[in-house]
Amino acid sequence: MSPTLTDGMRVRVHLNLTRLTWSVMVKVKGKGWRLARHMESLTILDATPIYHTSRTHAIRRAWEEEGKKKREICARLEGIYTEESSKPSGRVVTFNPYRRDDFHHADDSSTFTGAPMVHFPRGERFVYTPSSTPQ
Repeated sequence: MSPTLTDGMRVRVHLNLTRLTWSVMVKVKGKGWRLARHMESLTILDATPIYHTSRTHAIRRAWEEEGKKKREICARLEGIYTEESSKPSGRVVTFNPYRRDDFHHADDSSTFTGAPMVHFPRGERFVYTPSSTPQ
């Protein structure tokens, strides 16, 4: 049974490369972070990036040494789930473990350190932050 997801819950979000949907995880007491559901689009507030640098380095090592592309969750955004939806607009943020260790803005490559609101659009591999968000 999947944990429930309600407005105001702290969540962790990553792109599921198999389904091409956003995997939303919630913390379950005594069990850690568990998958609540897969969503086509969603919005979170007070977003902060979380990285697993050792996993990113393992992915790159496998690519460089063996020519194999590994799929592993090595970065997520954590924030507060909101049922309010917003239209995607603003700056594009992306993550590619084969190129960099961090989320970064696509327009100028500056590191993304977080934002008051992030929208995960349907069918996209990146997220948008409101243009008024300071870097």
